[in-house]
Amino acid sequence: MIDNQTAFTTSYRYGSTDEEFVFACKGRPFAALISDILPTPDTNLIDHTLVRELGLKMTNLQCRKFHYAGNKMRILGRVSTAVQCIKDGRANGGFHLKGLVVTNLEQFLDTQVIVGTKMRGNIKKMSNKHYNERKCSTSDSDVYTENSDSDTS
Repeated sequence: MIDNQTAFTTSYRYGSTDEEFVFACKGRPFAALISDILPTPDTNLIDHTLVRELGLKMTNLQCRKFHYAGNKMRILGRVSTAVQCIKDGRANGGFHLKGLVVTNLEQFLDTQVIVGTKMRGNIKKMSNKHYNERKCSTSDSDVYTENSDSDTS
């Protein structure tokens, strides 16, 4: 089900537990998942394939093992970039996305981004305000700390 009447960006609800919000970067749309079934990570998890397709620069390069929702992945680094909100098929304001770049996220969980704690709060707050403005947010979606990279199962 599509919920575009009150959302700041297009969203799709799957059952009663999963909702994906649509953003775009460099003209390429992608989904950011909020799920009540999966654990909410401290920071956003972003699929490496998406980062590579968009040509985004990774920082804090590494290749550390990472377990999330019963899946084995690797943290490859971090990214930080501006993305556009999508409303009625058009760019509708901006949003800041940053997080950990991980391998195989789309393969294991069928989404390009798993929304972390801070971005989840921002999305829920903005969705509840019934935004009619073009600009959706300029604040960072996550605050990075060394401990936010810890394994989550």
